[in-house]
Amino acid sequence: MKIILLDKVFKLGYVGSKVNVKVGYALNQLIPKGISMFNVFNNIKYFKKKLIKNLFNNKVLLINFRINCNNNGNLFGSINCKKIMNIIKKYNINIKKKNICKTKIIKNIGNYIVKIKINNNFKVILFKILKKN
Repeated sequence: MKIILLDKVFKLGYVGSKVNVKVGYALNQLIPKGISMFNVFNNIKYFKKKLIKNLFNNKVLLINFRINCNNNGNLFGSINCKKIMNIIKKYNINIKKKNICKTKIIKNIGNYIVKIKINNNFKVILFKILKKN
């Protein structure tokens, strides 16, 4: 069963991840606890509206980042927690590496969600990795 995660789940994924899990695990554990929702078109629209609503409440920050990559969209190098920390510092948000929730290493252009902790509050950052001209 395909679901969208609304919270980080250990060894499964991060916020906004579309994952495939067994039906029983989804119906008995994840969905009743509000950790996930069904991956259907209406829920995807709801999830995007929720992100936009949080954007106006300053809980979400959009960052466009241009980097060199090849024609297939693969980056020359990668973007890890340390590089993410340096990118965020340009927006006058001082954080430590330990405040960035574990993210996958970014190796391709595209959209990515990063969750950081500032003063015991979580803030979601949407990275849009673009090709440098």
